[in-house]
Amino acid sequence: MLIALSDWALKLIAALTPEQMHTMLRSEHGGISALDAGRKFDVLVNGETVASLDLEASPGQEIYTRDVAIPKSIVAVSGGKLVVKFVAKPGSLAGGLYGVRLLRSL
Repeated sequence: MLIALSDWALKLIAALTPEQMHTMLRSEHGGISALDAGRKFDVLVNGETVASLDLEASPGQEIYTRDVAIPKSIVAVSGGKLVVKFVAKPGSLAGGLYGVRLLRSL
């Protein structure tokens, strides 16, 4: 099932231009924000760090949503394949991950 889902996602992005692909990686780090507060981690795309995140609990915030831009230089050499990893900083955990969406600019 996971392979079928991956194949489906690859078919969706196959028609996108590099400019459209690079626009945004929207990652949602969820749960009750107080449970994930203080977690520190890096977002890597194709082995390169594109963001370092430090989750903080804000009053009334139920879920973390972060937009992470994917540099054009990574997209240009990606061959249409992006590998995203969330790597915890020493002594921390990566935030709970409940969804990742690749968005394109209009």
